[in-house]
Amino acid sequence: MVRVLVVDDRQDFVEEAARKINDVAEDAEVEPVTGDRLKDLVSVLVATQQDGPTTDFDDFDIVVLDYDLTREGDIGLTTGADIARLMRSHTKCGVIVLTNPFPGPGRERRFDLRLVGNLDLLSDFEVASEFLGNRGLWSETGWPTFRPSPWPVVPDLVQRLDLVTSSIAKRLDEPLLSVVPELADHYEDLSSDDKQWLGADVSALRVRDVGGSEHGTLSLLAPRGPASVPEEVLPRFVASRLIKWLDLFVRVRGIALVDAAQLVSRRPDVLLEDAEPDGEGSLNDIIEPSILDLRSDLSVWCSRTVWWASAVSPDAIAGQLGARRKRGIDLVFAEDFSQFIPRDSARSYLLSIESAYRRRWLASEELLKKAGGEWQPDIQPAQWLML
Repeated sequence: MVRVLVVDDRQDFVEEAARKINDVAEDAEVEPVTGDRLKDLVSVLVATQQDGPTTDFDDFDIVVLDYDLTREGDIGLTTGADIARLMRSHTKCGVIVLTNPFPGPGRERRFDLRLVGNLDLLSDFEVASEFLGNRGLWSETGWPTFRPSPWPVVPDLVQRLDLVTSSIAKRLDEPLLSVVPELADHYEDLSSDDKQWLGADVSALRVRDVGGSEHGTLSLLAPRGPASVPEEVLPRFVASRLIKWLDLFVRVRGIALVDAAQLVSRRPDVLLEDAEPDGEGSLNDIIEPSILDLRSDLSVWCSRTVWWASAVSPDAIAGQLGARRKRGIDLVFAEDFSQFIPRDSARSYLLSIESAYRRRWLASEELLKKAGGEWQPDIQPAQWLML
């Protein structure tokens, strides 16, 4: 049983969100919170800053928070992001999903071309509320055609958060570079934007410093302000921040760490002979086994199998596969469909990163209208598609 808490200041929102989740999430128990219960929840969380952590939310695997709290002016918090901050910093709740933290109209169905998660927010994942009923958020199978590539499967993220929390719980005083698998060996592979979240002096950064430090060690993944995260909450807080950084920032950008779709797009040679990445199954099933052997141990921290880009360079691939005929594919990976589609059915744009692989692809407008079904996103920044 997966326990889900849905929180907002609007009764219609929590009821609709609960209905959508119940329709597609397997074995879920959804509890809506609004009105007086919302005020009580906020009072408990605010008190944690003075009285210490609370166990009130420890049994919830997933907490869904709406960003907009404007209808409830007397609870003392401005947005759902404030609730997320207190929950992550002072409770051991599960995955925090924040809906609609986007500017402007259309945010309830927003698809952000930047693709990355917002690391300034202490939620684990951000998504437009209209998509809460998309099966692609809740299950490994049965995805609709529209299913953005950055999305994790939320129940799987619950398990990964528990796994990473357990793995670092007794290693808080160790250097971060030695605790995150393979990071010490590949730190220089990271881009400057990737590195900035770990601070200027990463060699001095301990695992616990991601939860705040009194010793001046800086990590942008740490909470803002002088207070450190309480010791009993610290492992889960650090795990949450590191997973989000690695999976929804480093992996999505695809500079140092690449997933299967990025790898196949750049190096089609890694595919099994005569295989085409045009089905609905896992790409891992059609990648040469010797290339799968090169995958990173960080794959268990991420929502996809990942490789360090330096480990799957052309020379490294040639070393695994030997002399073989070069091949290409007339398919591109659609970030909005999470699958490969014909090039003539796609449109492209340039991701704002320093990389030879900054060009990304979406389904064409015609294909999205035809195949996207009920999921017709508001794509922003719209001007990126005009460049």
